[in-house]
Amino acid sequence: MKLSDIVADDAKVPLDKIMLLRHTNDTVAKLGTAKLSVERYSSAQPSNSKYDYLRADNEISVLVIIVKDEVHGVYSVAGIAEEGSSEQILTSVEQQIHKKDSYLYRRFHLNRIASRCIGLDVTGWKGKERVTVQRSNGKFFSQIEVGRNQDYVLLDEATKSFQCQLDASNSDTSEARLARLAKAETLPTKVMVTSYYFVRNPDVVVETLFQANGICQACKIAAPFARRSDGTPYLEVHHSKPLAKGGLDEVKNAIALCPNCHRKVHYA
Repeated sequence: MKLSDIVADDAKVPLDKIMLLRHTNDTVAKLGTAKLSVERYSSAQPSNSKYDYLRADNEISVLVIIVKDEVHGVYSVAGIAEEGSSEQILTSVEQQIHKKDSYLYRRFHLNRIASRCIGLDVTGWKGKERVTVQRSNGKFFSQIEVGRNQDYVLLDEATKSFQCQLDASNSDTSEARLARLAKAETLPTKVMVTSYYFVRNPDVVVETLFQANGICQACKIAAPFARRSDGTPYLEVHHSKPLAKGGLDEVKNAIALCPNCHRKVHYA
């Protein structure tokens, strides 16, 4: 799936209004050490350079920031907040990382917007790491993709992408959300989703439930209801160390939980 096509569809803008900005791992490490956010760093750019979002010959309205070959965020460029010399615009930390002290700078208003591609892996930039910016006229702008080259995405990717979109929406104002909702499609699009599946030992599940004897092993309260199929207490078997992280499929690594406690261990 082409990254630019997804962003164009989500943001309702033409391709020539999109810019892809990839931060190197070295830059990201420096930002982490300086406790400077990717957004703050990206909001300031040298005037009339290839990084300038409102460069006279190619103004863009949507910025896609890529960090560690993953879509970090999608932002609308909502005008210039300030402009002047690097000493006026940049903090000392920003000056050290930008290393363009002789330039005039602009700091832009960047507003995060929802997009299906947030959190997804990026391909197509490998071997071209020194090229940090791609606009629609770039040599490999149309070759940059997210996910896989098939008509499906992995469940983990879809879940991660949606969570990032929820976080972006949650950080926005109600007015901004309502404005988007007024223009949003009400019929959702569909994609085929697939997932890797661990073939679990049924004896581990049954024995764990047998030992629990209908009582949640976290809150010590009886199962909230009985299964319709066989009338047994409804509890869910959870692996204390997840199988995806190398946990063993054995009874001593399993615990029977009520639905509330099961959600709690995953999200609290």
